[in-house]
Amino acid sequence: MDIIFFANDEIRFLRCNPSKKHLLVRIAASYQLPEGCLINGIITNQANVLSKLQELKKQYSLKKVHICLDSSTVLSKVKQVPFAKEKNILNFVKAEFAEVASSFEQPVFDYTVLQDKLQATRQGTVFAVCCDKGLLKTYIDLFASLKVQLLSIDVAANAVIKLCSKLFQGTTDTFVVAIVDKSSVILNLFVAGKYYFSTRGRILQPEGSEEFLNEFIQRISSINQFNKAQKTGQEIGAVYLVGSIAAEQDRCKQLLEPLGLQALLLTQLDTFVRKNKIFDMENRLADYIYNLGSVLEQRWQ
Repeated sequence: MDIIFFANDEIRFLRCNPSKKHLLVRIAASYQLPEGCLINGIITNQANVLSKLQELKKQYSLKKVHICLDSSTVLSKVKQVPFAKEKNILNFVKAEFAEVASSFEQPVFDYTVLQDKLQATRQGTVFAVCCDKGLLKTYIDLFASLKVQLLSIDVAANAVIKLCSKLFQGTTDTFVVAIVDKSSVILNLFVAGKYYFSTRGRILQPEGSEEFLNEFIQRISSINQFNKAQKTGQEIGAVYLVGSIAAEQDRCKQLLEPLGLQALLLTQLDTFVRKNKIFDMENRLADYIYNLGSVLEQRWQ
């Protein structure tokens, strides 16, 4: 299975074989794009992106692919919905986005089932998304011109939900998965093991500087306060550092300790993912968190 994640100015490619218990990673590779070619999931220079994809296609004999996008233009909500047929749930999702969807020329809606065990209220929980069809069409046309079959389009938040649901299966812990990719910071809150909320933003201070870390910790503090304000009945115990912020674990430990929070790495990946002999060990698995999550199918829990 081949999965491509489109990061800011970078294409990340993963080839793996999924099974019930593990993922066997066969190839992980990244392709740098000229600055400004891909911003917030929006392709601004299709020729340069196509050129890199042609290089990838030639190098790895790419024929069929799943892709994952990360863009703030993709809107999302976690909502409780009544038990109903798929079409009726989709109509409920459309109603939820009615006001904001009007800003899109051609809004597209979808959802993933997060939980279906709320039998007392005959309701389930879904992760609902809405975006403009134009965003998706850009990628559909791109792969059509490449003559590569596009099998599915996932969004980054859904990939994180699926992966963490697998890695933390059975846990009732409350934690934050903090993903830092250059200046981009995405914080994903899981309450009692279930996805609850995410927030995203950018830190313009130099990465690794004291100013960068202080702002990062301030954002962790804010989501910690948000959890308390929501009266979830759960205290955040740990922050899992993913991406470039993982290199700052020791400094984060010192800064998070006064908040009563642990700074941990996503070591669960090491037991879930298997790497074959040709896998480049210098590639950090956590850099491919969106690719890994997109591999997984969302199961009714």
